[in-house]
Amino acid sequence: MKKLTPAKVEQRVSDTFSLPKDVVLGLFNMHILGNQELILENYKGILKCEEELIVVKTKKSVISINGKNLVIDYYTEREMKVKGAIKQISFE
Repeated sequence: MKKLTPAKVEQRVSDTFSLPKDVVLGLFNMHILGNQELILENYKGILKCEEELIVVKTKKSVISINGKNLVIDYYTEREMKVKGAIKQISFE
């Protein structure tokens, strides 16, 4: 029998019990409205917040949001909203 990695176990649990993958796997969820607004759920922290660059840490990656006049409109423990002229989103 093959040994399962923790990631594979999480995936199987999510599939077997029909649980939301973002919660079980620790994935982020992103909603984008045109190039003007971005709502990010399940983030861990804000690493950088500047007018042209916002960098956010999630459980498994780092998200960079590039643009102009970027502001964090609001943030809670679980969700944040970025507004401005979003030009690029990259994942590391």
